[in-house]
Parts: sequence; structure tokens; C-alpha cells
Amino acid sequence: MFSRSLNVLPGTRGARRRLLSLIITYGYWIGGLGFVARGVLWFLSEGTNDIRTWQRFANTIRIYGLGATYTYDPLFNHPPLMGMLAHATSLGAVRYGFRFALAFKLYGMLADFGSALLLVHIWRRRGLRDHAALAFAGYGWALSTLLVSGYHGNTDPVYWFLVLCSVYFLQDRRAPFAAGLIMGAALEVKLIPMLVVLPLAACCRDWKSLVRYGVGIGIALIPFAWIVLNLSAVDRASFARNVFGYTSYREFWGLELVLKALVAASATSLPTVTRYVEITGALWGELGSKILLAVTTWLAAAHALRRYSGLDAYAIAALSFCLFLVLASGFGVQYMGAVAPLLFACRIREGFAVATSSGVFIALIYASFVQTWSPVFSQHSYFSAAFAVPSFIAWCVILRATTRLWRTRNWPLPLHD
Repeated sequence: MFSRSLNVLPGTRGARRRLLSLIITYGYWIGGLGFVARGVLWFLSEGTNDIRTWQRFANTIRIYGLGATYTYDPLFNHPPLMGMLAHATSLGAVRYGFRFALAFKLYGMLADFGSALLLVHIWRRRGLRDHAALAFAGYGWALSTLLVSGYHGNTDPVYWFLVLCSVYFLQDRRAPFAAGLIMGAALEVKLIPMLVVLPLAACCRDWKSLVRYGVGIGIALIPFAWIVLNLSAVDRASFARNVFGYTSYREFWGLELVLKALVAASATSLPTVTRYVEITGALWGELGSKILLAVTTWLAAAHALRRYSGLDAYAIAALSFCLFLVLASGFGVQYMGAVAPLLFACRIREGFAVATSSGVFIALIYASFVQTWSPVFSQHSYFSAAFAVPSFIAWCVILRATTRLWRTRNWPLPLHD
């Protein structure tokens, strides 16, 4: 089995071959140490201002109720079940005498460990036990997921895990109803998984499977719909504004970074160009999310028509999240880990490259905004142009992974093109 792993790395010689052998042999120990590092970071930190925002949500829900929180706090832009989870966690923290930050971050920690275990199972089902060890070792030290799950303080690792589970049931287990249920659960965490709903629907083998997938999503979203329909008219309007009208911050990331660089370069000598670039940036901020949805819809249609039939559900979902990070008109540090589990399920080397470059970038951001060191806490605001270089490098690595997936015509290609 070891030689089978090496066969997908032609030209590997000497030290690289020995290093790969060592990682495969001790992969589960190496990955386990990565999760120990997450645990240490989890215990010694409070996280970012997001964790205090969740604490505020929980307190507002306790005082005014779930529906009224959408009206009283415009920043409460999450599905209702996550608000109820924050409220229950806050009550438990008070009752049993532990920090809210530790309790709330534990959900992401457990979900991220679940992603790692599922990656092992996925690779073992393919008969590639060496790849399973590599995936566990690599994901254990995937810097972007390590930092977001162990430090940040948000619910993103939960939907990463649920999306990976949904793809697993659709692709490996041929269980579209279960895949739909789990995808619906992911949408109860955040609405970002909407980007992969249609591309995965295009992976259904026939109309019967497609219907089962859709019914599963619908059933899972019943609690979401029931809670929203039982809100008052005012609170329901606030819910729609907060959740569906939410736009991320325009930061030095991706196309926004390119546009800001063009503005800076042309500001003194080409004022007309500067004006047009600024107009383009404003339009992108308004239309970027709609363009992204249009691109992923086109990807789903192309796959359904077998134009991208060489990609399986893991690669299609990974490509959808890569497009999200490449084309995003807004940015959040916690977005950076979304694509890692899916990439590790289909391209281990690409997954590690994306997770490392993104992790270095967000680690610099976390460090620059640190307010206290015991526990470690960072209060985030807009980051400056000083982060433009690591931001651009991370974006280029994701863009490279996107183009390599886009060009794929045969499968599987676990470690190389």
C-alpha cells in the first residue's frame, strides 16, 4: 500500500521519499498532536470578538426572546437554531461554572475532529490506507482549520463537517435522502452551504435521487421555517433583513484587493481610471454575491450536462467553496477553512497548501489584533494594507486550486494532477 501512495508522486526521491514514509507511518500520531494543539489553543484563549458577540446574542435572547433579538441586534444574522444553541450554552455555562467561550468553541472543535475522522474513513473506503494516514496528519496540522476551530469562536467548523458528511452520503453511500437531511442541517448553521446545494444536486444519478435529496433538505429545514413563521411581523422583517441582507466586510482580499491596488496605483496620475475602478468596486460589492450564485448555478448545470462529469461530488463541492473564496465580494477570517475538508477528501496536497497559506495569513491578523494574552483575545476591525501581501499569496493559492479543479477531466487524482 505504501508503494501505491508513492506511485502518485512521480519523481519523489531521497529525503522526500523518506519524509513521506515517515508521515505515513506515524500519520495518526502526527495528526493527533495537531488536535492536541487545537485543545491547548482552545483552553488558553477566549478567541476573537465573535465569541463576545455570541455571548451578547445569548444574553439578548434570554432577556427579550429569540425573535426580538433579530430586531434589537442587527448583527444577529444567524439561523434561529444557532441563537437557541448560544442561549442554551450560556445557561449551561452559568449553571456549571465554566467560561462561555470554552463551551461555545467546543462545538467547532468536536466538529473539526469529526471532519478528520470522516476523511480517514473516506480514504480507507477507497482502499488507500496510506492516503488516510496522510489526510489525518495533514488535516491535523491544517493551519486555517486549526486556528478557526481552536481559537476564533464561531460556528463555521460545524457546517464544514456537515457539508463533508452530506457529500459522503451522496457520493460514497448513494443515500441522497440522508445527504439532503445533513445539507439541511448545515443550512441551519449558516447559509453559506447554499453555494453547494445545486452543484451537489447535479451529482444525483437520476430524478428519483434528486427528489430524495430535495425532500431531505426540505424536512431538515422545517424547524427553521416553523420558528421564522411564528415570529411577529416586525421580528420576521428584521430576520429577513439581518440574515438575507447580510454583506461581509470589504477587506484587502481577492478581487477587492486587486481593485484597491489599482486605485492606489492610478490615484495620482490616472484619476479617470481611478474613478472607473472605484465604480467597479462599488458594483462588485453590490453584485458579487449574486454573481457567485450565478457561477455555482452554471457549474451545477454544466455538471448535470456532463461537461464536468470527471469531477465527483467531493471535487464539485470543493470547487464551489474555492469559487466562494476567489470571487467573494466580502471577507471574514472564519471563511478560510471552509474548503479545507473537501480538498483533503480529493486532493491532499492542494488541501494542505490552501490550509497553510490561508492559516499563515489569518494567524497574522489574529496576532495583530490581540488585546490580552491570558486568556488570548483579539478584537478585530478592518485590517490594513500591511496584510496585502500574505492576503494575495493565500488568494493565489486558492485560485490555483480552483483552476486545477476546473480543468480536471478524470478522477480520482488524490495527490497530483
